[in-house]
Amino acid sequence: MQAVKVASGDMVDYTPSSDVAAGAVVLQGDLIGIALQAIPANTKGALAVQGVFDIAKATGTGTAVTAGALVYWDATNGVATTSSSGSSSGSSSSGSSGSSSSGSSGSSGSSGSSGTSSGSGANKLIGKAVAAAATTDAKVRVRLSQ
Repeated sequence: MQAVKVASGDMVDYTPSSDVAAGAVVLQGDLIGIALQAIPANTKGALAVQGVFDIAKATGTGTAVTAGALVYWDATNGVATTSSSGSSSGSSSSGSSGSSSSGSSGSSGSSGSSGTSSGSGANKLIGKAVAAAATTDAKVRVRLSQ
């Protein structure tokens, strides 16, 4: 036997080493998940890895997002951006904190973080914008795709 389905794939298990707030964007390597509920430290919870979410984005010059654009997570500033590397421009909205993972639905775990850089210096792909967001909008609507 080479593979056994263990979950539908819209959620993955996550055990943080510190509290994670509901709505926090959590980065585990190249996997982006969103906590639908608060997850206390050292307690197994779940992260959504599929769906459509309103995600904080920077505001100001150069921060508009067109519908259909690829959207990345800028963990340094805690915002969504269309830039695949470096930091997004404009002023930062809100970030979140929390860290560590225990794995996800049958796969081995990897360290992760929420609101902090993964160390690679590059922003991680979240998905595609499903609606345009103006430079004054503090959020962008994104369909997660990994």
